[in-house]
Amino acid sequence: MRSEGGHRRYFRYQLRIAPRARELIDQGTALDAACRIIILEDQLTEAQRINTELRQAQQHPPTGQAPEPEISTE
Repeated sequence: MRSEGGHRRYFRYQLRIAPRARELIDQGTALDAACRIIILEDQLTEAQRINTELRQAQQHPPTGQAPEPEISTE
């Protein structure tokens, strides 16, 4: 994406991941692999955030609702 003056414009996401990409590339990681690693790291972070929210919601159900029973993994 370019501005009216022809300058490159970056999205916040691109600016946020640039230092991590540079770090991986400086360590010898190929560009395509570095991009994949960053995507997977972002997906893991999002999954962890969702898990935390779900655990908190399970521990503190809205008023008037009983907590859902825990499912045994044994």
